[in-house]
Amino acid sequence: MGLKEITILTVLIRLRRCFWQAFVAFMGAKRDPSIDSRIRWSRKNNDSVQNAGTQAIIYVIDSTDIHRLSATAKELQAIMQEKELMDTDLLVFANKQDAPNALNASEISEKLGLTEMRNKNWTVISTSAITGEGLAEGLDWLVNSIKSQTNTM
Repeated sequence: MGLKEITILTVLIRLRRCFWQAFVAFMGAKRDPSIDSRIRWSRKNNDSVQNAGTQAIIYVIDSTDIHRLSATAKELQAIMQEKELMDTDLLVFANKQDAPNALNASEISEKLGLTEMRNKNWTVISTSAITGEGLAEGLDWLVNSIKSQTNTM
């Protein structure tokens, strides 16, 4: 397991502790059957994943990995342009905020090109998987965002 997978796993463990009961697609995570069954975990490169019906995407960024942000931005833009995902909410966890060289949420937003996504409901939340900081806040935003979408339909 590489550093990226360990980062994502740490976030997943923290999210599980938050006891969240929404249905989301999470890019970059392997399915963990012990997590609430209403959550669908998927990988971008997995052809068997069905994106239809996805309400939200949670995307975890290593805020200290400045060198990969350009590639990450391209990957995220490609994901968000997939036909089945165009109307989904996007929650980006800017993880490792406890590290001294971490980019903040505003810097991550800019580097990922999210400020150009004018017709998309998105947010970047500063998080630390180690301390749990920001995870509940991000999930609260996501639940409220999905609820408001449901109410306008």
